[in-house]
Amino acid sequence: LIPRDEVEMAPHPFRVGSFGKIYHGTWLGSRVVVKRVKLESTKARGDFLREAAIWKRLHHPHIVPLFGACISFGEKQTQPEGLFVCEEAENGSLRDFLFNETQVGRSPPIWRALRDAALGLRFMHQRGIIHGDLKCNNILVSKAGVAMLTDFGLSSAPAHEESIGAFQWKAPELFEPECSAPTFESDVYAFGMCVMEALRGGSPWGPLPDAAIRYALVKLKRTLAQGGYQRSISTCIMPRPANVKTDQHWAFVKQLCAFEPSKRLKLNDAITILERFAEV
Repeated sequence: LIPRDEVEMAPHPFRVGSFGKIYHGTWLGSRVVVKRVKLESTKARGDFLREAAIWKRLHHPHIVPLFGACISFGEKQTQPEGLFVCEEAENGSLRDFLFNETQVGRSPPIWRALRDAALGLRFMHQRGIIHGDLKCNNILVSKAGVAMLTDFGLSSAPAHEESIGAFQWKAPELFEPECSAPTFESDVYAFGMCVMEALRGGSPWGPLPDAAIRYALVKLKRTLAQGGYQRSISTCIMPRPANVKTDQHWAFVKQLCAFEPSKRLKLNDAITILERFAEV
């Protein structure tokens, strides 16, 4: 933990996410990002401290560094809140970075950035940690153009599981009551949705509302299972968007987003393919 009085925050957040509010700030004279979450129970406070300890130990070039965390009672001194103090990623989210690169006439390094994110995800999985909320807004890009993961496993945030639009990245099996918790395989599916998001320049399923996505996935899975077409469940259920121009890229997405979790591409293999796409 770091002392609360060492952290200064801007008066207004620059982003509001499923886990809380995000502010520009300073810590010991250095520019940082401060992520502020409500801690509405003793359990939430315990989860916050546990998550801070886990994040602090994750030293990797493709994971946003955490400098420290603290608990305070806010301006009105009524309800406790937790503050994560982490490195600032000057180029913002991956989605914003890719858009901005296109706007200035540069070819965005989509595959290199996705390779970076996959390396960070593999590092987490090797240490038994599931991200659980993977999307391009949770992949940040440094001033040097390095992509890094952030906002993983922030279960202390009360709205974490019900965030608007989260169904766009949610694996089909997570809609079933018997498997509601994220898994390593659902992280791979979500990463495939990040590939779709990066290629489309927008949400993976486009303008479809959450309810329509959930209905389509649940209905298709039950229909296939009841009809005995189990082999079909191993295929990707999303139609190919026009933005995915090559068969190789679409085959990659389908392998990541296979309906059946056990059929999804392993991260080691995904990284090998991404390196080939990025020509690094």
